[in-house]
Amino acid sequence: MRRAGVAIFDLPVAAAAICGRAYRRYRLARRRSGGGEAPSVPLPDCFIGAHAELVGWKLATRDVERYGIYFPAVELIEPATVFVSTFLVSESLQLFRPATFLVSSSSNG
Repeated sequence: MRRAGVAIFDLPVAAAAICGRAYRRYRLARRRSGGGEAPSVPLPDCFIGAHAELVGWKLATRDVERYGIYFPAVELIEPATVFVSTFLVSESLQLFRPATFLVSSSSNG
């Protein structure tokens, strides 16, 4: 992947606190809505959103509603409304380019 120009970054430690706060809000909202208990491990979406917020990157996602609730400081881009030809989106892997976008393929509820 590196030969193709794809950069992979570690999740900054400082993103853990942002992730934890967002995930706590999610768990409380899920419990209040009658959705039952959330998993005890934070959702990957929380790590992705926290990373985008901390670094100041835009986030391309099909789940703009949820990201907007838990990461209001992150600029969201909905791929359905923007032609994103330079990004590879996989259901199991989020690839991103520095200073442009984080890409999330999550659309689960």
